Amino acid sequence: MGNCFQWHNHKGSSSPLPPTASSATARHRKVLRVVNTVDSKILEYTRPMLVKDVLINFSAGFSIGLSEKPLTVLPQNYKLKMGNVYYLFPVSSTGRTSAAADGTTKRIKLIITKKELQELLSNKISVEEMCLLGMNKKDNPWRGVSSLSRWRPALQSIPEGIE
Repeated sequence: MGNCFQWHNHKGSSSPLPPTASSATARHRKVLRVVNTVDSKILEYTRPMLVKDVLINFSAGFSIGLSEKPLTVLPQNYKLKMGNVYYLFPVSSTGRTSAAADGTTKRIKLIITKKELQELLSNKISVEEMCLLGMNKKDNPWRGVSSLSRWRPALQSIPEGIE
């Protein structure tokens, strides 16, 4: 029933994974994947690339995003990172226009941790990347709050019966 294999931890191997699993994990980190949402083909690249370098092989009606739904389009000069999966999708002609094209601005509220703020202020990450990363995270009301700082009621001890 099912797939089964036996594995022995060879001397000198510090990996808790079987050799095939650890090599597959290492391969996954070394590959940049772009999923074409039109035909479900997966394009694999062995080096980091810019969005415009990937789109050069497609017509002008395509864009790349972080999710299967075209909610956010990555800018042309965005550097695609190794080990991540990106999605290639067609942009409809009646689709959204960028804020720069129609002259409007949008205000957003972004809740970030102190570490993310330090990265933002030290220019390790751009505001656009921070917004894109924020869209991928699940809405968690306790995100960024340590368990020590959560409110807990002050309880009095209850004396037990026999005196």
